[in-house]
Amino acid sequence: MDETAFLGFGPLGYGRALLCAGLLHAAVALLVIALSARVERLQAFAPAALTARLAAEPSEPPKKDPSVKAAAVRKPASAADEKFRQATGRKVLQHWSGPTSGLSQGLSCDLLVTVLADGTVEEVEITRSSGSGEFDRSVVKAVRAASPLPPPPAAELRDGAYEFEMTFDPTR
Repeated sequence: MDETAFLGFGPLGYGRALLCAGLLHAAVALLVIALSARVERLQAFAPAALTARLAAEPSEPPKKDPSVKAAAVRKPASAADEKFRQATGRKVLQHWSGPTSGLSQGLSCDLLVTVLADGTVEEVEITRSSGSGEFDRSVVKAVRAASPLPPPPAAELRDGAYEFEMTFDPTR
C-alpha cells in the first residue's frame, strides 16, 4: 500500500482528506448558522403566537353535559345531608369574592363537588355555567378556598368520599 494513499483517497490522499474534512466542517457550520437564525425567528414569533392563541381561547370553561354524571349524583336523602348542604353553601359564600356584576345580573351556576370524609375538597366541576367565565372561575375558587368543608354525613360516603351537586347563587 502506498504511504501517500490516505483513507482510500489515492496519491496525495492526506491533502484530499483534509480538503473534504474542511468542506464538511464548513457545511456543518453553515447548517448551524441557518438553524440558529431559524430558532431566533421562532423565538421572536412565539410570544405573539402565544398571545394570539390565548386570546382566541374562550374565557368560560366548556359546558359539560349534566346528564353524563346525573345518575351517579345522589339527591339530599336525609336531614343530615340537607344540613351539610346548607352549611357548605354558607361557607362557600363566605369565601366568594367574585365579580359584583354577578349579583346585579342574577348569575348562578351548578357544581359537582367531591369531598373526602374530613371535608377536604377533592374535585370541583361546573355542570351548568352561569354564562360568565369570570363568575364560574370565582365560584370554583371559593369552593376550593372553603376547604375543608363541614364533614359530610357518614351514611352518604362512598369509598371514603361524598359527591354532591350544589347551585351557587350569591343572592340566596
